Amino acid sequence: MKKSTQNPKQVAGEHAARLVKNNMVVGLGTGSTTAYAIKELGRQIANGLKIQGVPTSYQSAFLAVENGIRLQHLMSIQSLTLTLMVQTSSRIS
Repeated sequence: MKKSTQNPKQVAGEHAARLVKNNMVVGLGTGSTTAYAIKELGRQIANGLKIQGVPTSYQSAFLAVENGIRLQHLMSIQSLTLTLMVQTSSRIS
């Protein structure tokens, strides 16, 4: 069996981002896995995806802006369509 060399955090983050569809209001979590999701969303936005993001931290807000994601403040929205708070294990026991 071939051992995968892909970063599992990157795989999880990018997969989560591919669940996002046009016109969604997306909660953007915090952490390294979510950072991969935010970067993937940026690539999708460059290809025409239209979303609004609601960041949970300054770090995710800065990364979202860098990647072209329009932001909304949590207090200005009525509901989220999807929340990206992706968590992966850093090690296997």
